[in-house]
Amino acid sequence: MILCISNALLSILEQNLIFQVIGNAVLTELTFRPIFVRVCWRPPQTAFFLAATAWHVTRDRTSNTPRLPSSRFFKHYKIMDDRHSLVWSASKNIPFLPDLPPHITRLYIPTLDGPLELLSAQPPTSSEPRKKAILFQHGGFGCASIWIPFLDFLSKNGYPCYAVSLRGHGGSWKPGYFRMVWMTGKATLAQDITSAIAFIGGYEYGKRASNTPFRPEDLVLVGHSAGGGLCQYFISKGLGNVGALVLIAAIPAFGG
Repeated sequence: MILCISNALLSILEQNLIFQVIGNAVLTELTFRPIFVRVCWRPPQTAFFLAATAWHVTRDRTSNTPRLPSSRFFKHYKIMDDRHSLVWSASKNIPFLPDLPPHITRLYIPTLDGPLELLSAQPPTSSEPRKKAILFQHGGFGCASIWIPFLDFLSKNGYPCYAVSLRGHGGSWKPGYFRMVWMTGKATLAQDITSAIAFIGGYEYGKRASNTPFRPEDLVLVGHSAGGGLCQYFISKGLGNVGALVLIAAIPAFGG
């Protein structure tokens, strides 16, 4: 049996002795069959379900055709062959960071947890007075780099533009798998928006006429998909104020 799950989850399952049949079973023909695994921590209300897909491989050595394993396969298995092995290695956790246009720079926001990637696109120096700043928030599985075409176009039209990568995305710091999936909720991710707005406020301070303070109404927050839901959550919980909110195919701030 070969269990295809993430390396981090595999280590958790092994430590809890949930799968005692992983061993060295090596097989040659593939059939697919899902296994649903329940992992319970104490107290009981913290129980949650993990789903994984196992490939059970057996071969009828007389007819050389695949067949499903018997019900005793999970209790009594034997090595079918030693010519195959499951090889895996831990992720090097090195994100792919695309090259940026000349007028877009990559900055890093220092936080207590780790640095957050922030892309900055500034308007031409001739653009006066300085217009409202725009902060772009990506959705699930996205990053700041998806906003490069928007940063490019709007900055050339006089708007200072920024795009942040949430923790675990793009060039920002990466929590461990378990921490990111099971322990990072909307409230935690919203802290990254708070950090980005605070950083932008200081960054914009010296670029505006007579060093005028950067006010909340000077910022437009743009959120896409799950990022739009996160922006709604950020504002509805009173975590910060902005001059305007733009939602692009956004999910609701509740239920996710």
